[in-house]
Amino acid sequence: MGNTSRLEAFTPFQLHSQLEEVRHLLNTAYFTLDGANGNTTRLESGTYAVGVVASKLDDLAFHYEQLVEQHGSEAV
Repeated sequence: MGNTSRLEAFTPFQLHSQLEEVRHLLNTAYFTLDGANGNTTRLESGTYAVGVVASKLDDLAFHYEQLVEQHGSEAV
């Protein structure tokens, strides 16, 4: 997703694309944690990935709210 500023407006297509990236990251985090079996490095890696996903979801929620305000929920 990169370092997108919250000031930069997303189109519905961009929002969908970013949600797909978050889905991929979340799956990666899940499988990293699922296979950790006590491996500290994998646990740290998976925990970091979950934090990245949470941050991206927070940004996407903001962009979604902006799109709804600008175009209405039907457009999103």
